[in-house]
Amino acid sequence: MTPLNVGEKTVACCLMTDLHYGGYLLADGEYDASYLYDRAFQHGYQLLAPYRKAKKPGCGKHYQSPHRLHSIELLQHPYGQKLYQARREIERDFGNATSFGGGLAPLPAWVRGLPRVRTWVWAKLLINAVRILKHKDLHHP
Repeated sequence: MTPLNVGEKTVACCLMTDLHYGGYLLADGEYDASYLYDRAFQHGYQLLAPYRKAKKPGCGKHYQSPHRLHSIELLQHPYGQKLYQARREIERDFGNATSFGGGLAPLPAWVRGLPRVRTWVWAKLLINAVRILKHKDLHHP
């Protein structure tokens, strides 16, 4: 969690330092920046994000990450499209975290400071996870 004046791309760069296993990172178009594709690749990941369609990729005067161009190519094939569809499912799962009585909502007045905000958010996400498990009648093995 950061102050509001810190951009999402900056936070994404910082979060990527915690990645260690390799795979795919699924993001929305906000994260379509060559330096993020390069950063993800440095940590063993391929970033997949829809590209801005204002210009044909690779035709501009700016640096185009080869990993960005690979992402654009991958998203045009059935495998990439199916993979990116998982992001929509994740969005749906987290999207309902605010839509029930005990869900995430504006912070109460007593939740101030990073430790309290972090604890409050984690508690709300855990409550939502238990609610989903109960709703789907899933049980821990």
